[in-house]
Amino acid sequence: MLNIDDPLVRSIGEHHSGRIVWVGKSEGATLRLLELSSRWPEPLILRIQYEGEVFEVRTQLHGVHLALPVLMALGIAVAAGMSLREAIAALACVPATEGRMQIEVGDDGVTFVRDDWKVAQWSFQAPLEFMREARAKRKVVVVGSISDSAKSPSRRYPQAARAALEVAELVVFVGTDAFHVSSKVAPRAGRSLRAFVNIHEAARFLGPELRAGDLVLLKGTNVRDHLVRLLLDRRRPVLCWQTDCGRNYFCTRCSQLYNPHQPASDAQPVLPDVAGIAGRRPATAATRDSGSPLIVGLGNPGDQYRDTAHNVGQRVLDALARNSGGEWEEQPEGLVATIAIDGVAATLLKPGVNINDSGSAAQRFSASAPERSAWASASLSTTIWTSRSETLGRSALGAMPVTRGCARSSRRSGPMKSAGFESASDPWGIPAEPETWSSARFQQTRKRRWQADCCRPTLRCAR
Repeated sequence: MLNIDDPLVRSIGEHHSGRIVWVGKSEGATLRLLELSSRWPEPLILRIQYEGEVFEVRTQLHGVHLALPVLMALGIAVAAGMSLREAIAALACVPATEGRMQIEVGDDGVTFVRDDWKVAQWSFQAPLEFMREARAKRKVVVVGSISDSAKSPSRRYPQAARAALEVAELVVFVGTDAFHVSSKVAPRAGRSLRAFVNIHEAARFLGPELRAGDLVLLKGTNVRDHLVRLLLDRRRPVLCWQTDCGRNYFCTRCSQLYNPHQPASDAQPVLPDVAGIAGRRPATAATRDSGSPLIVGLGNPGDQYRDTAHNVGQRVLDALARNSGGEWEEQPEGLVATIAIDGVAATLLKPGVNINDSGSAAQRFSASAPERSAWASASLSTTIWTSRSETLGRSALGAMPVTRGCARSSRRSGPMKSAGFESASDPWGIPAEPETWSSARFQQTRKRRWQADCCRPTLRCAR
């Protein structure tokens, strides 16, 4: 079963000695596509030619980009011995797969097009073309996480927003990368663009905003966004608004959908007393409460990476544990220690995975204690970058990309802080060897400044 319109696939078929069923628009196709249309509310309709006869294929699907799968299914049926008429009749009874251009009409007259299983960058345009051709009183596009792209989020999401604004009167972005849109894209006259990093806030906005006659495209990545809750909440109030819960199935099958979920505390995590730590103040008795911080030291496992720039975070945690009398314990997600900071218990975590996977490891570790606040202690920087206290799920983290990744992977919706480093003379006990910090990558002027300042990192925390 080969697509005759794809030059690479066609070249493969030309060297194949077995039977081939060709499908596509080009001459020579066994099942040749002559015409197709999919203009809402009409479904996908094809006219095909087979053995000199023309057939009409009516489906329950929507979107011209599903024409190729339809042709492939018919080709498989013919190859298996079914008559084409039987195959067409059977195909007419097949509904859309859940989360793949699936239509759901509510009692309030709002129609949702659920394409919320996954949104890869290369597949984003196809459902937008469906929306462009659709006939509706108003068109709304809701976009979640966009994956499989070589572009940075700061370029990926604004580009997607501009494309969506070409076809919809209202465009809503949901997720931790939504802030890239609100600051960089200006909607045209008559078009509206909104961005929410928290899906619950998006639901509160869309609740009264959507009205009868609206056609709403949900385009997201289910494992991260679970956008279907925007639809389900209109039928019955949803009680679970977790982000990045890690469940790779739709909320329609989740037992937690209507169970109350205890949100993370709004209290800010307790800040370490840097001066006390640097001065090796003795640890005091720990008092556990819902605001106890989880401090994650980013880095790569292995002694060969210990003195590199990426591992400053883990070495800061080593200093915290050493100065506070904490002992490291090996656990499935990495090395863990508990210390007391101003009488408050804090958990230290050095993930035992590559730095780019630290977010997932922190997520799994915090699953057993979602009440913990989180810190991400990031890599060494040649200049101090502003450390901003942000509430995860409400505003964007402005630190390093890996810190943002740790935030997106966290299952909590509570506070998170990030920390940076600069050169100073505080006695952290970290070697002052500029070459071990990959300083060759730095500009020469900055490298000389680091050498002059002895490159002793100091934790800076924004209060």
